[in-house]
Amino acid sequence: MLRKTSDFYQVSNKTESLSLKARKDVFEFFMEVMSPNETTTILDVGVTCDEEHSSANMLERCYPYKHRITCAGVEDAAHLENEFPGIKFVQIRPHQPLPFADEEFEIVHSNAVVEHVGTRQQQREFIEELCRVGKQVFIVVPNRLFPVEHHTALPFLHYLSL
Repeated sequence: MLRKTSDFYQVSNKTESLSLKARKDVFEFFMEVMSPNETTTILDVGVTCDEEHSSANMLERCYPYKHRITCAGVEDAAHLENEFPGIKFVQIRPHQPLPFADEEFEIVHSNAVVEHVGTRQQQREFIEELCRVGKQVFIVVPNRLFPVEHHTALPFLHYLSL
């Protein structure tokens, strides 16, 4: 059974465990590559309002220094401030500059967001904006070789556009 958890994210019970493992792996890779610590300021761009899926907002779920995270998304995910005390949420508008100063954050994290941004030019502008507000940037996009399309939870659907 497929269920919609936000405007951008749908899951099924069959693929939920695959998604959870994949997102945990991305989190572990982030920790290994970026080596953040208790003083590192992080901006997580692309959080979701999804409150029921266990793999949603993985950085907020797993990162030990939640008070160092500012998360941003186009959906109203203000509930994250209550769910994960210490986190600050900022709602952003699509295709608008981020409301942060140049290099305000030591790390900008964005997982599975770029593909939602729009045209190639809008995607470039989005990435440039991430680079503007962060000293380092960690961007992850879905792997087209993964057999399950992670937004719809349907196997092989994304291969049709090749």
